[in-house]
Amino acid sequence: LSLSRIYSIRSMGIAVAVGVFACLLYTILFVPSLVRLTGKGSKGASLPPVIPLLVLLILSGTAFSRPVTQDSRLEEILENLERRYSSTEAFSVDFEQVKSIRQLTEPMEITGSLVFRKPHFVRMEIRGEENLNLYVDGEHVWLEDLDFGEVDRFEFSGSESRPELARVLPPVFAGGIAEMRNLFEAGLDRSGGRETVELVPRSGQVSPYRRIRFEVGGFSRITWMKVEFGNGDWVETRFRGWKTLPGISEHYFRYWKEE
Repeated sequence: LSLSRIYSIRSMGIAVAVGVFACLLYTILFVPSLVRLTGKGSKGASLPPVIPLLVLLILSGTAFSRPVTQDSRLEEILENLERRYSSTEAFSVDFEQVKSIRQLTEPMEITGSLVFRKPHFVRMEIRGEENLNLYVDGEHVWLEDLDFGEVDRFEFSGSESRPELARVLPPVFAGGIAEMRNLFEAGLDRSGGRETVELVPRSGQVSPYRRIRFEVGGFSRITWMKVEFGNGDWVETRFRGWKTLPGISEHYFRYWKEE
């Protein structure tokens, strides 16, 4: 059975090689004649540029063996995101989220909404198997647990490294695209007909994240994100209903129930 599989794979490889070689041979022998017959060729005309391309594909045995990463396309995606971020003062978005936590036997499913105002104002409402409110006014962070009736308050400065905030607030929204570039190495995965931006913390950075992956849809808006943490937990989020908002008062992003 193993030998038959080997022969089948070898036969398939030979067939592909023969097919490519046939295309190359056809191009070399017949295309120049066709060009001359149509009157579009000239004496001493060079062969069509497709020939070097075909030769390159034949010589490069790994051309189709792994996803292609193009720095120019990655830069285009990130620049469009940054342009969208720079041109928007405030926005809201709804989301559906699945969380996998090591201590739980099954993932948690929640829904919620997020309102953001530059530079660092955030308000989130999370409902489902977990019920939380998050308030960020650029100076302080309040995390309200509605199930236990508890509120955690801490300083905003340095809060991006706190695990309790990292597991609630999508990291791209915490500081914008420019700050994201400073904290993460970026790459582009184009396998499966999809373009997925992949972020990995830069060397030397203290980060709760192991890897962040996200996809961008129309109008340069993030539609899907998966955050993987260093301890093996992960959070997968789908975003929908993006809306640009007018100016919002800072009071909207503060927790006012403190005694």
